[in-house]
Amino acid sequence: EKICLVKATICGKCYRDPDRYSSKLYEDMSKVFNLKNIKRNGKFYLTSKETDEEEIKYDMSTDYIGPSRYWALKFLSGDISQIENTIGDFLLVTRTIGGHVFWPAHRVDNKNTINQARGGNGIYDRFDITLAELKHYFKIKIECDENKTKEYLFYKPLYEAFIRYDSFFRRYKNFNNFICCMKLGMFLHKDKVINLVDTTNIEEGKYVILKDEKTKTINNDFFKPKDYENYIKNCKYLTLKRTKLILEEVNREENK
Repeated sequence: EKICLVKATICGKCYRDPDRYSSKLYEDMSKVFNLKNIKRNGKFYLTSKETDEEEIKYDMSTDYIGPSRYWALKFLSGDISQIENTIGDFLLVTRTIGGHVFWPAHRVDNKNTINQARGGNGIYDRFDITLAELKHYFKIKIECDENKTKEYLFYKPLYEAFIRYDSFFRRYKNFNNFICCMKLGMFLHKDKVINLVDTTNIEEGKYVILKDEKTKTINNDFFKPKDYENYIKNCKYLTLKRTKLILEEVNREENK
């Protein structure tokens, strides 16, 4: 019997990270976001289709925005078989086209990429914190809102990573345009980033909003999803909604 090197299976098969191994994911992302899908040195990337003068001078890689297998194993309660079933279930839902975005793949000054800055013990891969910090970055660095503090909002390593990839974000001009282009509107409520933990229950229309102002009491526990089952539930709901939106747009384009 084959033993998986990872602690999750889907439909009885060993799990492999689509960001690294799935050519289909990169093909689909290239169609949805009008990019080129390439393979270089055995790895998949996305790059621009634009003219040479405007072309992005670096490759981009996909990034999963759903719940983390690693943190689910740490934070979920119950026996290991129940936890593994929960993980397999949310991977089937969130490891779809609606569960991925893309960022620049290259490292700047040998420092962490955006994908790497999101991981680890920092913000526990939370996409809501990522979007809130990105919204703050756009206000300060691109929209030049002098009324905002010039410091990071929630997490300094992520804010500094956004600054390193300034040329990537400036193409979007502002945060709302970035959200529109990336098809991420469901992660906002009245233009505010939804807190995917705490008492938020998106399916029932109960929203807690991440504050735009800097919070002085932020520490590691601030980011920790204390109710990981609720975090999974909210991520699954929004991923399904985003996947549906993307597929509807693709179908409309194909039927023109």
